[in-house]
Amino acid sequence: MDWDKEKIWRIILVTVIILSGLYMYFGYKDRVEHLKSNNVKYTTAEIIDFNWGAKSPPVFTFIYFIEGQKNKGYHSIDDDLRIEINSKIAKEEYFGKRYILRYSIEKPKKYYELLLDKPLPDSLKYCINCGWDKIPF
Repeated sequence: MDWDKEKIWRIILVTVIILSGLYMYFGYKDRVEHLKSNNVKYTTAEIIDFNWGAKSPPVFTFIYFIEGQKNKGYHSIDDDLRIEINSKIAKEEYFGKRYILRYSIEKPKKYYELLLDKPLPDSLKYCINCGWDKIPF
């Protein structure tokens, strides 16, 4: 069989595309399995920053504590909020606000989810290093 450079590059390109797709699929599947299992806990997170992505959705940066250790996380704004949010709205309505954060017990720095539909009630306003097995309200 005659292998010229063009055929080899095509095979390499197709292989890279297939492997990349498999990596993304299984990575997403792993994340979903970790966050939907019974092996999750909840804590609080405070939004501290907002950034626009060049070709990606806008992102909130937040901090959260697990067992006394401060961590930084990111939340891509992929829903309808993406259309209406801007820097002014982010600063006025989200900065400094606290929300519930779901995280995997096994991989808390890798698998977490900021629940923007679960703002922290006033009764838990000063709860910084708290952790729960289920949402406390």
